[in-house]
Amino acid sequence: MLLESFNPIVCLHISSTMLDFLIDGLLIIIVLITFFSIRTLRGKQFYKLLVNNSLSGFCIVQKNRFVFMNRHFANMLGYKVDEIVGQPVSKFVVDSDIEKLEENIHNQLNHKRKAYSVSHYKGIHKEGHTVYIDFVGTSMIYKGSPAIIGTAIDVTERRQIEKLKEKLVYFDAFSNLPNFHFLEKKVSERMEASNAPFAFLVIRINNLRSIESTYGYKICQELLKSLIHRVKGSLGPSDVIVRHMDNKLLILLPQADLAMGEAIAQMLISEFNKPIKVENSILQLSSNIGICLYPETRTLSELIENGLMALRKSREKGINHYLVFSDEIRGLIEQENVIERDLSKAIANNELRVYYQPKVDLLSGEISGFEALMRWQHPIFGFIPPDVFIPIAERSGLIMAISEWLLREVCLVLNQWRQDAKNHSIRISINLSPLQMLQPELVQSIKNVITETGCDPFLLEFEITESFALEKSLAVEKLSEFKRMGIHISLDDFGTGYSSLSQINDLPLDKIKIDQSFIRNRFADLEGRMIISTILAMAKGLQLIVVAEGVETIEQLIFLQENGCDEAQGYLFSRPRPLEEILKGKAAIEKIVHNYGRARLSNLSIKPKLDL
Repeated sequence: MLLESFNPIVCLHISSTMLDFLIDGLLIIIVLITFFSIRTLRGKQFYKLLVNNSLSGFCIVQKNRFVFMNRHFANMLGYKVDEIVGQPVSKFVVDSDIEKLEENIHNQLNHKRKAYSVSHYKGIHKEGHTVYIDFVGTSMIYKGSPAIIGTAIDVTERRQIEKLKEKLVYFDAFSNLPNFHFLEKKVSERMEASNAPFAFLVIRINNLRSIESTYGYKICQELLKSLIHRVKGSLGPSDVIVRHMDNKLLILLPQADLAMGEAIAQMLISEFNKPIKVENSILQLSSNIGICLYPETRTLSELIENGLMALRKSREKGINHYLVFSDEIRGLIEQENVIERDLSKAIANNELRVYYQPKVDLLSGEISGFEALMRWQHPIFGFIPPDVFIPIAERSGLIMAISEWLLREVCLVLNQWRQDAKNHSIRISINLSPLQMLQPELVQSIKNVITETGCDPFLLEFEITESFALEKSLAVEKLSEFKRMGIHISLDDFGTGYSSLSQINDLPLDKIKIDQSFIRNRFADLEGRMIISTILAMAKGLQLIVVAEGVETIEQLIFLQENGCDEAQGYLFSRPRPLEEILKGKAAIEKIVHNYGRARLSNLSIKPKLDL
């Protein structure tokens, strides 16, 4: 007998949820059988007809082998019935499901598993692909021995739809990375699972936008895909990487403590810095990373916020650095936020000041020009140095407003000097940051100020950074516009970046300024002096005026004179001061070159004491 001890009354108590899995009416089949004696020939034939033509898979398992199976179940797996009956059940499921399958069979037969419980298995189709199967079974006696009778449905298509839905909900279409919703889910699960520490990284890809502007969108996107593939290969299986905005990545390291988080951050910085070939271009990226830890940070929004704060401060150290979030960083950021808020009102409140530092002609000893430097007299904090508030101004977008104010003040001073026979030819320089140079309205803004003030643009000089000069096409375009206006151009801080004089030869420059780090830190060693001499010689060959910054000793002054340097700027002559103070001490400043330049060796260590 096929179902000699099967109790149809039990079947009537199957829940409505179970009916969803017996979708083609297996329950109805069993109930109908109760109206026929399956011991009669007519009953057996009717039962066999129903079971074999059922749209659900139907089977009996005994001693871990299939002993009965209908056609539909066999078709699910791509076999004929006689190819499966008699075979071990484990042969038709993936290896990772075998232990679960054998445990379920054992528990079902020993009444340790609830009747009609649903099991989910990944079956192996005859052609090798995976078939997702939901199986519902209960124990019975079949031919005198314990067995399991059950029905199965192929849910492969449903699982594929669920996976597609999950991908749409939890994955980024471009990068195929998990998205923010997935990260939120995983962070929540990790926090609920354990209070053990884990690390969270916020990564900024620094030069992605400049690469896009130079090489185009397509190349940039291919570069990003290659980078993401490289990063994923460097992380563990439980780590989650998510794209955040255009140039940031968020990484959850659920198994990492602080030491491991720092090690991974350093490894990722190295990976980011390796060249990547995209089509015919070899491209290189840089990065910065902010690290924060759970349980010091308790929510995902706080993890991101604190990670961004650490990232922001790491960038102040330069590219390819990481920083771990701390309360000290929070305090600094909060102070910067106060500065940013107050800086927006500094012009209206008349809190900004212009200080001037003279540049001295090393041949005549006369002041040949001034560099205009901004200072901020804060009503509470006192004088705030430019290296504190200028980066904040750049980040907040206030740099354009305060730079326009500075230009206007300088233009007004130059207008006053126009009537002064002693100062009428002295040029004043202003620093322009790379961020300013990228602003499309910069040129028009400068033209407006010059027109409004009536300033002679020939007496203006703009100092640009080496990093902007390397953006060749953009730099030539912008600088040429300045030159057409009559403004002089100086390359500031030469030697701090990666440019050489040959790389900047095409730019419309009038001067280069040797960075003060060479004069201050490298002058004492022979190699440093040789570098300075080489720069001076090459600049002369390009007919560029050379200004040395950071000159503090007479020995430096004489060396620069002997190697043909044109101008010098530094504390030997004067600190940056208000213009009226500088002009009062102008005569004393202009005596320094004559009194101490080319002095005898015995006097080299003597430093003039000037009351300026």
